[in-house]
Amino acid sequence: MVKYPSAAEQSLDRTFAALADPTRRALVARLGEGGNLSVTELARPLPMSLPAVMKHLAVLSEAGLIVRRKTGRRGGCMSIAVATKPSLTLKRRINAAPAKVYQAWTDPQKMMRWYAPANAETLAAETDARVGGRFRVLMRTADGEEHDVSGVYREVVPDEKLVFTWQWRAKPEWESLVTVTLKRDGDATILTLIHEQLPDEGERDGHRNGWTGAIEKLAGLFG
Repeated sequence: MVKYPSAAEQSLDRTFAALADPTRRALVARLGEGGNLSVTELARPLPMSLPAVMKHLAVLSEAGLIVRRKTGRRGGCMSIAVATKPSLTLKRRINAAPAKVYQAWTDPQKMMRWYAPANAETLAAETDARVGGRFRVLMRTADGEEHDVSGVYREVVPDEKLVFTWQWRAKPEWESLVTVTLKRDGDATILTLIHEQLPDEGERDGHRNGWTGAIEKLAGLFG
């Protein structure tokens, strides 16, 4: 059977292909150091023509690694910057020791009790909390619509930290990254959640609302 690459795999291939060229790597590095630059400023130290630089920038833009904006103040020139994706950070003090909060993130039975937004319920939860292991959660919102999310654990430090990818089944091309850290605060835990590499501001705001409701449910498990 022929296996076709997923949208996420195709996106990753474009990224690797774009960065395989040393000139394009140099362009990204220069943007990282200098912030917004015009095409002329970016091309100045390079031993090549402006059209050649523009071709390299087109490859980087198509791979989503840079953004190009027209800037009227610069006489219609184009400003180039390294592409950054929206992220969110939430913090919550939970009245339980880190070990218990960690179990709530990794035990499917406990996840069933909270792992969904305020207006949704958790229908199924599966976890394999080890580096390279996968998780999957199926949720249903109040309107009856089901949402299926899964990911791979990138980092697992029991009772302290989880890092995992986040990918909706309905939008496989939108893979983002979640980091959860747990820090003891007396008899309680300070939970910090960072969700980054989100595709746009709308998705960031939607995930902020969803995580806020879910974490409130989590906190409610411990009074």
